[in-house]
Amino acid sequence: MAIVRVALPIPLPQVFDYAAADATEADIGRCVKVPFGRGERNGLIVDLGEVGEIDAARLKVVHHIQRSVPALPADWLALVGFVARYYHAPLGEVVALALPPGLRRADGVSDADEDPLLDLSPAGRGALAAAKRASKALTLLQALAMASGPWRRSVIRALDGGEAVGDLLRRGWLMAAVEDSRAAHGTGTLPGLTAEQAAAVDAILAGGPGFRPWLLHGVTGSGKTEVYLRLAAHMLAQGRQVLMLVPEIALTPQLEQR
Repeated sequence: MAIVRVALPIPLPQVFDYAAADATEADIGRCVKVPFGRGERNGLIVDLGEVGEIDAARLKVVHHIQRSVPALPADWLALVGFVARYYHAPLGEVVALALPPGLRRADGVSDADEDPLLDLSPAGRGALAAAKRASKALTLLQALAMASGPWRRSVIRALDGGEAVGDLLRRGWLMAAVEDSRAAHGTGTLPGLTAEQAAAVDAILAGGPGFRPWLLHGVTGSGKTEVYLRLAAHMLAQGRQVLMLVPEIALTPQLEQR
């Protein structure tokens, strides 16, 4: 019986030992689901314990090791370990913040799997068009047809108390919608530049290639970020690279969308 040391996202400066019959060194860096208290927790295997140190029979047993994806590399583990030590933060909480979102569930089930996007199926639209008598299911179906885009299952359940959703799914009137958060990136219409923004872009581009420092003056909300983005787009269009440092966290959503 092997012993694994698991970092859990709780405010304690320690890791926790669990027994795992089939764990090997290849599992270091893998997410796990383990019993903790009266429930379960998702954590990360950060090391293996010495069998002689602890009586494995006294340890709780790991419920699941996520092996469907590669383990996180040693340099990643070293980085989060350094951050935890440097900032005197619990390793498990640092790991939880640094983990890619798709790996935060040790059972491999994402939030989208538990609460999927649902939309009307062709059969559902046909049933709605042919309906002659009102029913709770058809009323919900009509509300969805009038909505723009698919809805989360939890939202649909909240509309009718959850009773009609199962009926619609059994009838095939609802179907899972394709979900790709990346599809929305870069698809919007670019905002027009003000005269001041256009003048700044033109002046910088007129400087030609090569390194030159530029200082862009403007109060908060005056549109400086749009100038940066237009200049970055110009460089990328020429096959060059751009390194952009985000000065404040509030700008992150705007930059992600572009």
